[in-house]
Amino acid sequence: MSQNPFIVGKPVPPERFVGRESEIAAAFDQIYNRSHLAIWGGPGMGKTSFLHPLPVIK
Repeated sequence: MSQNPFIVGKPVPPERFVGRESEIAAAFDQIYNRSHLAIWGGPGMGKTSFLHPLPVIK
């Protein structure tokens, strides 16, 4: 049995965070169009892991 990669407060390595291609594409669209993006959910839902690989635009 493999170890659970999800630890609250720490991002999961990108290679372990799969199945969110459409959500990631939507987030990129919002960011590149200089729009707003809200991410919410309870502890351990994967918010940090979802946001971690997204680019920061200055």
